[in-house]
Amino acid sequence: MISDSQVDAAISMDEIGIETAIYGDLRLRSAFSLIFEREGGNALAAVAAESMLVATRGALLVDMDAFHAALQPAERRLVDRIATTLHIRNHGQLGIDEHVRLDHMLTLGPSWRHSEPGWPAMMRRLSDLLGATEFAPERLICSVPDPERFGRDGLRRLVPMIERMGHRLCLGGAGEGGRYPEVSGSAPRVVRIDGAWFRNMAESATALRLFTEFGEAVRQNGGYLLVDHIGTPDQFVAALDAGADLFQGDFLSRPALAGTAIETTIAMPAWPEGSNVVSLFGSHDRS
Repeated sequence: MISDSQVDAAISMDEIGIETAIYGDLRLRSAFSLIFEREGGNALAAVAAESMLVATRGALLVDMDAFHAALQPAERRLVDRIATTLHIRNHGQLGIDEHVRLDHMLTLGPSWRHSEPGWPAMMRRLSDLLGATEFAPERLICSVPDPERFGRDGLRRLVPMIERMGHRLCLGGAGEGGRYPEVSGSAPRVVRIDGAWFRNMAESATALRLFTEFGEAVRQNGGYLLVDHIGTPDQFVAALDAGADLFQGDFLSRPALAGTAIETTIAMPAWPEGSNVVSLFGSHDRS
């Protein structure tokens, strides 16, 4: 059992209010990646910030996949608790205009997959964190990036807890065929498309048409379609052509540590010359 005192002992706050944690010889920090939607015909506006954990050893960045893979189950639970606490508390340190209000996308990491009996307590702790920061529950998007690993039955138990707390659901893992696990009685507010799969699909007009139909079905259920890992102009054009609602990736905005200034409104990127992407809807309106 991980206590609040263990989590609090690892965390410290600097002079401007940004919290970090010490774990062994590593310093753990919050970083945020912005999620954009179209604003009019010539701009993109950030609507949410997805939190992610960054670890450094001295001045060197640590490979996070290798770091997580080396953790034992109890260590993973502690790191997840620390990360969630850091991310919620640091959301107010995004380095954006104080008048801009962004929702928060929080990944339910590996410890959630393996701690089903503890889900109610984990949800209560999350609620307490939000309450302490005066962050409205409906502004939290709980992201399940790998729903297949939770299993359909597990999702059917987890999703009602998320909804009872007033949070929204983002399901990832939509890949070939645009399928994602169905959750009885619920539809995800956000469906996330795997960036690598989308990049391959974007070269086929037929596949893009099927993807567009999938996006329409998501919207009919009150959801939004998010394409992430957009790294080039071609990929952005493909996401627009496919009818995506939300956009994320280094081409638009790179992840930034808490406290770093971030632009939340950006001009619509120029279309690339000689694009290889097939346009489904004719020429784009750049106005």
